[in-house]
Amino acid sequence: MRLAVLLIDLLSLGLVAVASFQSAHLAGIAPKIPLRRAWFGMAVLLLAVLALGSYAAVTRFLSGMASGSFVVDAIVNLLGATIIFAGFLLTRLTADDVLRMAELERAAYTDKLTGLPNRRSFDSALPAQIEIARRRSEQFVLIMLDIDRFKRVNDENGHEWGDKVLAHLGRLLATHKRKRDTAYRIGGEEFAILAPQTGIGQGRAAAERLRRVVETSPLTGSRHSTTITISVGVALLHADDDGSSLANRADEALYRAKRAGRNRVCTEDELVLPEEMPADP
Repeated sequence: MRLAVLLIDLLSLGLVAVASFQSAHLAGIAPKIPLRRAWFGMAVLLLAVLALGSYAAVTRFLSGMASGSFVVDAIVNLLGATIIFAGFLLTRLTADDVLRMAELERAAYTDKLTGLPNRRSFDSALPAQIEIARRRSEQFVLIMLDIDRFKRVNDENGHEWGDKVLAHLGRLLATHKRKRDTAYRIGGEEFAILAPQTGIGQGRAAAERLRRVVETSPLTGSRHSTTITISVGVALLHADDDGSSLANRADEALYRAKRAGRNRVCTEDELVLPEEMPADP
């Protein structure tokens, strides 16, 4: 009977130990600091239970006493340990599934090449940002940009290098944009930036700063070195705008920047003298 009680105690302690490891894992994947602390505290508590349970099991075994009540106590402890283990295991599996689903959803809204949010994310975020700006009576700016003569980059250096150029620009935008702004790759060599709480002058200044950063940050590889430039259009949200009309005006400003010679920023209300539009945009 002593051996049976010991085996039951060991099984209970093993389940508690596994539950403690599950709690530590949950602490590691928790998205918020308070949750991490809570799960870590639970892991420490379970380790304390494990230590006390081990001491009790060893003491009971060495005492040489074995009665029916000891067996009942051991079985009750085992049932409790099983419930604890099952609870933590189900929580761990649920958390893993939630994180996996969140990762899949994030991948669906992220451009794989640049790591920026993609067109799908942009189409969802633009009307939401417009609604927030109107509700708060705040100004809002849309910045559209693309790489000058990107077709030439691909033709001269190959599409693999062209992909590296796109990824390079994505990194520059993510690193040097303002904290409250969000950059998107919306297709090909086209990018967009949503700039909340921003007037047309601030938007132009932010776009100009990005233009200078791109111009002075060449991409260098083992066989190629490319300095790219961008043309940028900036449009301010109007009272009667929706996402489509705002994007159209930003696109028109971008087109004017192209016609004015590229590597420049144009706002929707800025007049520029057009040059002859080259065949390669």
